[in-house]
Amino acid sequence: MTDVVAPPRSRDRLRGWSASVILVLGVFFVPMAIAFALNSWDAPDAEAYVRMAFATVAGQTIAIATVLGLLVSRIIARADVATISTFAIIALVVTGLALSSIGSAGTQLLQRLDSLG
Repeated sequence: MTDVVAPPRSRDRLRGWSASVILVLGVFFVPMAIAFALNSWDAPDAEAYVRMAFATVAGQTIAIATVLGLLVSRIIARADVATISTFAIIALVVTGLALSSIGSAGTQLLQRLDSLG
């Protein structure tokens, strides 16, 4: 009986993308692109305020999913403890800031809708 040796899995890349590229895209560029795409470039009305609030929530949800997905991928790939703890700290910071941003978007939406009358 012969043993089959599987090639080692790459710990640095996720389907050709490095973790740092995925982190920057998912936490910064994609949420900003969503916010710019759904921004009101004229005088905003109630629909524009709701659209901008939902853009904030969608962008921050993507940021949370990105950091948690990267953390899970590092755990599944059995990375060393330092790498997992680094990604865990990044995930905690980004999740906390994103949840705060989601909360303030809701508060700001209510204030803006109240100011319209």
